[in-house]
Amino acid sequence: MDSVLVVGGGGFIGRHTAVELARSNRLVFATHRPGSPAPGLEGVHWVPGDLADERATAAWPARCDHVLFVAQARGWRSFPDRAADVFAVNVAGLMRVAEYARRAGARQLIYASTGSVYTQSREPARENEGIDLFAPRTFYAASKLAGELILRPYEALYKVLHLRLFMPYGAGQGPDMLLPSLVRSVREGRPIKLHQPDGLVCNPVAVDDVVEAFRRGLDFERSATLNVGGPQQLTLRQVASAVGRAVGAAPVFEQQPGVPPVVVGDCTALRQAFGWAPPTDLETGLREWLESEKMSVRAAG
Repeated sequence: MDSVLVVGGGGFIGRHTAVELARSNRLVFATHRPGSPAPGLEGVHWVPGDLADERATAAWPARCDHVLFVAQARGWRSFPDRAADVFAVNVAGLMRVAEYARRAGARQLIYASTGSVYTQSREPARENEGIDLFAPRTFYAASKLAGELILRPYEALYKVLHLRLFMPYGAGQGPDMLLPSLVRSVREGRPIKLHQPDGLVCNPVAVDDVVEAFRRGLDFERSATLNVGGPQQLTLRQVASAVGRAVGAAPVFEQQPGVPPVVVGDCTALRQAFGWAPPTDLETGLREWLESEKMSVRAAG
């Protein structure tokens, strides 16, 4: 039975991934923050792991076939106040994970990177395009790009699969992320600011599709870099309008100056590699997410 360690298993994407992999006849370990209780997920074996600690990997399994890095630093948007925390997880912590994978005899490391490493035009980003190292980018995006570069030499030791995620969303996501904040704004009637005329252009991907990409990636037999984005290229106005239909309230918009950001990934290479690409349209993903929220509230009550 193949073994998998999900680094960052207590987070939004990590929990979804650990649960699904535990159902797929694999021995699944996952890390949680020391001092906090391990999530009660059936079939998942929890180990502590603070990536800022030099001894982070001490309690991890001695042998492991696959390592999946989905860890996320708290305060990743707070630059420069939390820059050290982001570096500790995304750069120094990733180095510790790469070395753990080597010592544990892993055959593969899957790295959850981000579509934000690109500096985008209006065209969907493709993996074979050059990345301008001197272009403006956030500290978070810079740290993820640094992580990709750090892992390149390890491809001589084991397979490394870089999956660049484009705006994942779904049940259990933090309230400060784009889709949850849009849901809250629409429900409360607060205006959504759009760069003229229609705001950000993106192809958000449902978390279940992200998990499926990881699952398929475990059977992929070479190193690669692949985009993982949703099937629709949408403006922020279109995304907010879909949210409005899902929650039964009309969104309120407010124009602001500036060029709309573009965060869109072309998934042709993913489809060619896996014979699959994320199929879930935004309307379906929103409906399934919000319905799961209702079920959770009923269960808690």
